Amino acid sequence: GIQRFAPAGVWPEGLSDGDAVMDYAIMVMQALRSATGKDLGLSMLEGIPQFAVARMHLYGPTGQPFNFGDNATTAAGRPWVMTWLCGQHGNPGIPAVSAGGKLPVSSAFFSSAGHYIYYNPHAAGDGTADSLEYAQPGGFVATVRSGWERTDMYIAVKGGDNRDYKAQLDIGSFVLDAGGQRWGIELGAEGDRVGGYEVAPGGDRTKRFGYYLAGTAGQNTLMFDGNQDEEARAGVLVSSSTPERGLAVVDMSKAYSKDAKDVHRGIMVVRGAAPYLVIQDDLQVKNSKTLTWSMQTDAEIAADGKSAKLTKGGKTLLATIVSPAGATFTAAKPPVPEKPDPQARDLSKLNVLKAAIPEAKGPQSLCITFTTGTEAP
Repeated sequence: GIQRFAPAGVWPEGLSDGDAVMDYAIMVMQALRSATGKDLGLSMLEGIPQFAVARMHLYGPTGQPFNFGDNATTAAGRPWVMTWLCGQHGNPGIPAVSAGGKLPVSSAFFSSAGHYIYYNPHAAGDGTADSLEYAQPGGFVATVRSGWERTDMYIAVKGGDNRDYKAQLDIGSFVLDAGGQRWGIELGAEGDRVGGYEVAPGGDRTKRFGYYLAGTAGQNTLMFDGNQDEEARAGVLVSSSTPERGLAVVDMSKAYSKDAKDVHRGIMVVRGAAPYLVIQDDLQVKNSKTLTWSMQTDAEIAADGKSAKLTKGGKTLLATIVSPAGATFTAAKPPVPEKPDPQARDLSKLNVLKAAIPEAKGPQSLCITFTTGTEAP
């Protein structure tokens, strides 16, 4: 139910589905207020006041959302939800809603009219964000950023619940923005006509997780020799924000319990004149095996040992492996299925940046930095 927004204001199935749920919840609350003068406390349920803040932070500097799971990279289809939330709980830092030109004739929900239906003076002016970071212990999404301008740097990472029937096996997956470009991308859902991808609650998800987009291989996370544990859950362990830097750590241990223990993924932004991003994975590998780190991207990749240069839209991103000594970058493509489904999405233009630790065993710390500068930080 609506309590799934708790504790951090993030709907487990993603922003698009969260907006849809909140839209219907708002209609119920507004109807109750019209009939009785109050909403029976629904607007103050844990997670509802937090949704506006979380929603703001889940959009990167490029304007694209953190579209984990089956969500698309397009903007949310119900923007007036934020106007209502601002009116109820204050503007957390979004730009003011401004009147545009002639409204288009549209049957798509309320179109822009929803902003006026839900208008409240609290949403009239620009808000000021309290923090550049967003994370709550026990929540399953964390974000860090260098600032609020389009060219600033940003990482959003997720924990999540692999048991959800709509879940992808994507604990630890992230998106990465820098220099006005999205470099680390989430792939979203398969085509709606692909056999076995859509699963009813309680159904067999074996075929779903065999598709690249839903299995662990198609995520921006770690992989040993197969998918993550389908019953795993993960949440934010710790977070911190100072003027100089922001960081968060997600405990991914249950997703890799067969192969490792104490698996923690940390993200960090270092602010200043030359900001940079860090992703660090610390874990204890149980037996000797190859550990692979992946980032899906539509950028061109030039990998050279411990460094990789990504190019996109006339911009560049430099990725550098700080540790361990034996890790190296490679550029790859998604595997071609033995029996391709003609309805499946075309991934031929997708590239994958990979970092591998061969024969990893015992304590490992894989640390990678990202900068738009010409030299590693």
